[in-house]
Amino acid sequence: MKKILSYGISGIGILLCLFYLLISICDVKMYYLDSIEMQPFIEKGSLLLSKKEDYEEIKMDDIITYKREDLPSYGTGRVVEKTNKNKHIFVKMDREEDIYEVSYEQYTGTMWVKIPHL
Repeated sequence: MKKILSYGISGIGILLCLFYLLISICDVKMYYLDSIEMQPFIEKGSLLLSKKEDYEEIKMDDIITYKREDLPSYGTGRVVEKTNKNKHIFVKMDREEDIYEVSYEQYTGTMWVKIPHL
């Protein structure tokens, strides 16, 4: 029994190391969603893996993360509009009607993977 438990713990450790290595190599950032604004698509408590893309690759309906000076933490929203002239992105949370303007400089990444509430 101890041997099986030891193999299980070792296997989990190896998987976590491989996961960390993948994130590091692919330049992926991990975010914890601590609000309900994106429900039901993303549940509160979920982890998001985001990867920064070129402005041209960001599409309507993408879920992005961003950092605005007026927010204490990172924001997450769905892309509803883009402007090519000044590279601004307009995002909306699924549970709100307000639309927020985000510059490309504030953009930190597009959701690559979501890990449901643990």
